[in-house]
Amino acid sequence: MQQSPNQPQWQPPTQYPPYQQQYYQPPPYYPPPMMIVHPPPKRRSSCLVAVSVVILICVVIGAFNAIFNQPKITSTSINTLQPTNTPTIPTEAPSQYTTKPILGSDVSVFLAKYGQPDLNDSDVDYAYTTLGLVVMIDTGATKRISSIQRAPTDGSTWTVDQAKATCKPYMPSDAHFKHTLTIYGKHGIALDYEFVYFSSSLAKRLPASDFIDQNLKHDKPGTFVLGLSYKLGSTSAFDYCFVAASMQ
Repeated sequence: MQQSPNQPQWQPPTQYPPYQQQYYQPPPYYPPPMMIVHPPPKRRSSCLVAVSVVILICVVIGAFNAIFNQPKITSTSINTLQPTNTPTIPTEAPSQYTTKPILGSDVSVFLAKYGQPDLNDSDVDYAYTTLGLVVMIDTGATKRISSIQRAPTDGSTWTVDQAKATCKPYMPSDAHFKHTLTIYGKHGIALDYEFVYFSSSLAKRLPASDFIDQNLKHDKPGTFVLGLSYKLGSTSAFDYCFVAASMQ
């Protein structure tokens, strides 16, 4: 369709009406109603105080009743509560001299341990050849052991440690070491190497005449030796060991 030349043509608008921007308006703020806390009525607190006072009074009254109404303890009831004093009889521990075959012990202890000797010799009292054991009895009438000797049964010799370990079990348990000494024979030959000890219990077991020193004089009772007898011509090998009240 053609338009007439006199009819005006449509032109796009060159201006637009201004845009009116809309803003959000929040609703008006109303603060919440204020909460008023009312204190509890005074009558309630006064009731609590009254109840507390009543309870305290009851406790005090109960304590007084417990103190003044205690049952009386008569002398009869006290006597029945006391234990009966039964005297205790002390029991003495068995002596080492009645339980172990050691120097100063009874001969019966050795017989119970080793049995009857297998060698009768006028020079010794008891000899057990299979054990290499020789036992001598004291010079008094107590029948107690005054000397014990042990030797190897195979004809060999012992070192110092071997000899000491063999004879040390025959010593009293309260023995205290004092010193060592060497016993010499003729021409200055060393015969025995001895460890000197003292035992207070042994002093009460043997007669004073059994304790002899290296000069063949009476020694202090309780003094004894653990001796090692040198092999002839040796200074390190020993034929036997002994525990004796006499150093000779």
